[in-house]
Amino acid sequence: MRIPHPVPQLAVVRVAFLGLVALACILLAPPRTTWVVTDGVSMLPRFHAGDLAVVRRESSYHVGEIVAYRSRMLHTIVLHRIVGRDGSRYVFKGDNNNFLDLEHPTQSQLVGKLWFHVPGLGRKLGFLRSPFSTGGLVALAFLLFGGAAFTEGRRRRRARRRPSVPWAVPAGIVLAAVCAVPFVRPASRTVPVAVPYRQSGTFGYSAHTTPGDVYASGQVSAGAPVFLRLVHGLDVSFAYRFTSTESHRVHATASLAAKLVSSAGWQRTFVLAPPTTFKTGTFTLHGELDLQAISALIQRFELTTHASGTYTLALVPHVAVAGSVGAAALNTHYGSPFTFTLDSVELRPGVEPAAKLASATNGALHVSGRRAVSLSLLGLGVHVGTARIFAAVVLAGLLAVLAGFGAGFGGLEFLAEDATRVHGRHRRKLVAVDAVDLRSAQQVVDVTDLDALATIADRYERMILVAGDDDGTTYSVAEDGVLYRFRTAA
Repeated sequence: MRIPHPVPQLAVVRVAFLGLVALACILLAPPRTTWVVTDGVSMLPRFHAGDLAVVRRESSYHVGEIVAYRSRMLHTIVLHRIVGRDGSRYVFKGDNNNFLDLEHPTQSQLVGKLWFHVPGLGRKLGFLRSPFSTGGLVALAFLLFGGAAFTEGRRRRRARRRPSVPWAVPAGIVLAAVCAVPFVRPASRTVPVAVPYRQSGTFGYSAHTTPGDVYASGQVSAGAPVFLRLVHGLDVSFAYRFTSTESHRVHATASLAAKLVSSAGWQRTFVLAPPTTFKTGTFTLHGELDLQAISALIQRFELTTHASGTYTLALVPHVAVAGSVGAAALNTHYGSPFTFTLDSVELRPGVEPAAKLASATNGALHVSGRRAVSLSLLGLGVHVGTARIFAAVVLAGLLAVLAGFGAGFGGLEFLAEDATRVHGRHRRKLVAVDAVDLRSAQQVVDVTDLDALATIADRYERMILVAGDDDGTTYSVAEDGVLYRFRTAA
């Protein structure tokens, strides 16, 4: 007969559960990492919608790296490639985009550099975004399971022959109640969402003249003054571009005019490019500006009115844009001018802000969207979807434990761990017997725990008799007609 060796089942269950939770945290949420579920086509062909990308926070970031940043315009995380720097800000661009991101984030907005990515996994684990989403549940598990283990030693010392009240029952009820919370909360709610877009325009002008001291190459380029005695006409252009980080389909009707304005209040408008319809958001208008005709017009005006003053000549585009950005309908206009000052000698770019060759305006459409709802857990924000996944895992673990050891753990005792400890410390004093004969004892004394029985065995230099049956295990020490006994339930 071998000595019965009680299995510390509760300890095994507790350690196994915490080990699984810790392993999940290590695999699913390594330190300094965040999960990103990709959406859209801006990073094709490497990334597709529904891929899972794991990014890791770094101390510095460099051009060419794929990095996620928190967009304040889109109120979400964007995963694009760094293509440049603008002072302390980073310039991003999607690999499949032909334009730069509108937002230039600072390093404080950067979430992390791409560590690895798993195609298609984001569709199944789209709720899991950040390591913080697991921290709260892990802490809760340690509070419930680890806290019980901390107080278990004190309860063991007070244990009697009757079975102890198992901690697993109240702890399991509390844990199940906590796990039910994410399932009674909505996973998302309707919120207003801003869909940003950007309109930009670039003016150009050029002319050919005789090479000389003023124009060495014989070419007049944009930004240079135009001397009227050498240049009699200008080829002007206006390039328009509509961009958005969201998918968009737009069309536009555009025209280009020149507007001559006198300080005396007189003005005249010349059509350079008539209204034209374009099926895309990128196009260029061209026109020809007759400087000799404009100078002659000014001379006739002054001879007729005897008025004099200063003149400005502005290139004015008129662009009407319609279509859709994302799921929102678009209907907007663009018309930032480019202004020259004009006198009898030259036409030169003005000094006011409107004299910029390139300008841009930002806009946004406001639509209704869905945003994930978060729960506050131990001071951390956890998405309801994330909490549901881990709650399901925890509940499945509880059901597995109940199936293996009986509902409520009613048949288990912490005293099993006492037996294990005594077996290890006093193995040489244990003697296995078939049964203990109580009839030969003049008195039977039940001790409170196995430590006390081991102390008695040491005091009288006796062996500890161990007998097991269907009802449990009996540990006993016989001395001078007295049988000291401690018994555990099966």
